[in-house]
Amino acid sequence: MTFASRYPATIDIPHDHPLIYFHGRGDSSPGTWNGSDFKVNIENLKSFALNLGPHTTAPFASVGVSITGAPFSTFNASAGLNDIPLDVVTSLVTVNVAQTLVRINVEGSVSNRINLENITLNAVWAPVIGPTL
Repeated sequence: MTFASRYPATIDIPHDHPLIYFHGRGDSSPGTWNGSDFKVNIENLKSFALNLGPHTTAPFASVGVSITGAPFSTFNASAGLNDIPLDVVTSLVTVNVAQTLVRINVEGSVSNRINLENITLNAVWAPVIGPTL
């Protein structure tokens, strides 16, 4: 007997993937500082999660998430896998557009950092090469 998976297949995008655009106080390490952020432009976005390493502020770091230009929503993220509920961040109508720009911002003024190890996406995706929205 076989069972269908409850969750769609996923793929992990490493923190140093060339189509992740970092700005702020980021560098080649997977860690960030408060006020840093990154963005990635994706086609066919259905699920999005951040896998954060042990150098993430404990017990959690405040992270702002914006989808396709919507206002930032704040989530508390901790070390490990953090699913971002796309329907909470913006309407599903916006998420289902051909290109989806996801922005992640490390909020706060001090002692708030994330240690990005990878981004987990639905398996059927396409990075957008070229200008981002």
